[in-house]
Amino acid sequence: MGGKVAASMMMQAPDKIRSLVGISPVAPAPVPLDADSEALFFGAAESADSRKMILDITTGNRYSERWLGSMTAHSLDNSTVPAFSGALKSWVGDDYTAELGGPVAPILVFAGEHDPALSADVLRQTWLQMYPDVELVELAACGHYAMYETPIALVSAMEDFLDRN
Repeated sequence: MGGKVAASMMMQAPDKIRSLVGISPVAPAPVPLDADSEALFFGAAESADSRKMILDITTGNRYSERWLGSMTAHSLDNSTVPAFSGALKSWVGDDYTAELGGPVAPILVFAGEHDPALSADVLRQTWLQMYPDVELVELAACGHYAMYETPIALVSAMEDFLDRN
């Protein structure tokens, strides 16, 4: 949940942050989940099938079983159950909105065209409402995982932003 961490760091050490780039960033506010979503996400800490379902949903149900299986295996190989559960608890519950205010660096946020969870509309309703200097880029042909789905478009837009800021 790098978006929450980055937002908190920006408030704690504004003199150390020149600019911020968020890739499908979670806003620094709590995220309410309905019962089905909560069961799916929190069940994914210990369920490969739930992780795969989340990957499929957040990429717009567009990828092959092989790709989804590879991404699921990568998730399982690179996280522990406590770390996965802790990240989910942070995503759903942590609230840094009381820290908003003061000087803020320029921010670039990315949304994937096919990401229903952190869509461009969601980022407009959160990041663009919470901060004064936010640029939004919606990546075409992309879901939640831009670094895997559209890496060249992601890096090109990121480099352009960082060159200007």
